[in-house]
Amino acid sequence: MIIKFFKKIDIKYHKILKFLFFLKYLILIFFISVSLLLILPKLFDYDSKKENLILVLKSKYNITLKSFSTIEFNILPTPHLEIKNVNISVNNKDDVLIKKGKLKIFSNIKNFYNLKNFKITKINLLNNEVSMEIDKVKSFFYYFRNLNDKVKITNLKISLSTDEKKLIEVKNINFSNFNYKKYKIFGNIFDKRFKVSLSNNLKNLDVKIFNTGIKGKIKTNEKNTLDAIEGTSKINILKNFLKFDFELNKKYLKMKNSSFKNSDVHISFESLIQFKPYFLVTSDFDLKKIKTSMFKNLNLTSILKKREIIRKLNSNNKINYRVSKFDKSIFEDSVIFFELANGRLNYTTKLFFSGGKSNCKGESLLVHEYPRLSFNCHFNFDDKKSFLSKLKLPSELDKNIFSFKTEGSIYILNKKISFNKVTVENKTFKNEDLEFLKQTFEKILFDENIFGVFSKNKIKEFVLEIL
Repeated sequence: MIIKFFKKIDIKYHKILKFLFFLKYLILIFFISVSLLLILPKLFDYDSKKENLILVLKSKYNITLKSFSTIEFNILPTPHLEIKNVNISVNNKDDVLIKKGKLKIFSNIKNFYNLKNFKITKINLLNNEVSMEIDKVKSFFYYFRNLNDKVKITNLKISLSTDEKKLIEVKNINFSNFNYKKYKIFGNIFDKRFKVSLSNNLKNLDVKIFNTGIKGKIKTNEKNTLDAIEGTSKINILKNFLKFDFELNKKYLKMKNSSFKNSDVHISFESLIQFKPYFLVTSDFDLKKIKTSMFKNLNLTSILKKREIIRKLNSNNKINYRVSKFDKSIFEDSVIFFELANGRLNYTTKLFFSGGKSNCKGESLLVHEYPRLSFNCHFNFDDKKSFLSKLKLPSELDKNIFSFKTEGSIYILNKKISFNKVTVENKTFKNEDLEFLKQTFEKILFDENIFGVFSKNKIKEFVLEIL
C-alpha cells in the first residue's frame, strides 16, 4: 500500500515538475523575443529613412525638421527616437527656428518597424533655443496653444529682440499640453522662477513670479485672432496694483484705461509700445497723488547700474501733475516732458508753485558711470507773498526779486551740484556767491538724496538760509 501511495505522488508531481520545466523555456523564449523586439530597432539606419520622419512630423505637428546631426533609437524610459542638434521651423515659416538641443519622438514599438506608416504618440523638445523678434511671440504661443497632439517642452531658452537688438531672455521653460501639468508653463525671467497657468478655454492666464510678490491675471476677449489680441490685465506687485486694458498686434501694444496705485502714489496713464519699425514707448501719465516720503527708499544707484537695460529703452513721455485741493504741497499743476534714447535723457518741465512758475530743460547720459544732469531754469514770481505764506515764512523776506535764471549740473549719484551761472534781476552772481549757493544747496536739499528738492520743509530752510 505504501509503495503504491508514493508511486501515485511521484507520478503526480512529476507531471507538475515537467510542466514547470516546460514553462521555464516558454518564459525564456518570451523574454528573448521581447528583448529582440526592443533591441532590433537599435540596429536600423534611421538616417536613410529621415524623409519619412520629416513627412510624419510635418503632417502631425506642422513642424519642419530642417537639419540635425544624428538619429538614434532608445528603449528607456519608453521606446523613442532621439534626434540631436535639431533645427526646426514652425508653421511653415523660417522666421522662428527651434535650434540646438534634442527632439524625442515617442511611439509604440511596432511602429519602429514600419516608418512608412509611422504613428507618433508624443514628442519632447529638450534643451532647445529660440531667438525671435518680439512681434513673433504671439504666433509662436498660438502654435502650442492650438496644438491637439501631445507635446512636452523641457529647458527651453527664448531670446526676444526688436530690430535684432536683444531685449530679454526667458530661460528654463517647461511646458506640457497633457497630464497633470497640462497648460502650465514654468521658467525663469530676470533670474526669478515663474509660473503661468492657462484656463481650459485658453482665454485666461494666471501669472506668478516666485519670491518677488508679483502676480497677475490676464483675460483675453472671445473674438481675438492671430493678428490681434485684446483683453484686460490686473497685476499685483507687493501691494502695488496695476490694471489696464490692452490691444496687441504685430506692430504695437496699446495700454488703455490704465492705472497704478499704492499707498504713496496714484497714476492713470495711456501707453503705446511700438515694436516696428523700432522699439519705442510713448506714454501720457496723470499723476493724481504722490507722497514725497516714497523717494526716501528709492535706490538710484541700483537703478542706474542697469545700464544695458537703460540703453535699450527708447521712450517719449509726458507727466501731468494735478494737485488735490487738500494737498499741502508747495507745488501746483505741472507738466514734465522727457525723452529717453540710447541711454540719453532729454527733458523740459513747466512747474507751477504757489506764487510763481518755472521752466527748465536739460539732459543726461544715464549710462555713464557717474551720470550728470544738466539744467537751465528760469523762475518767475508773480505773487511772492503767496509763496512765502505757503512756506509759512515772514512777509518781510519779500525782497525785490521777481525772477532769476540758473544754469548748472547735478551729479546724481554723488549728491553734488555745480552752478555755472545764476542771474537775479539781471545781476549775475560772482564765484564766491555761486560757491555759497552750492554748499547751502548740498547741505540742506541734498543731505539725504536728490529728491529733497521736492520737500516743503527743506525748501523753507533753504530760502531762509539764502535770503
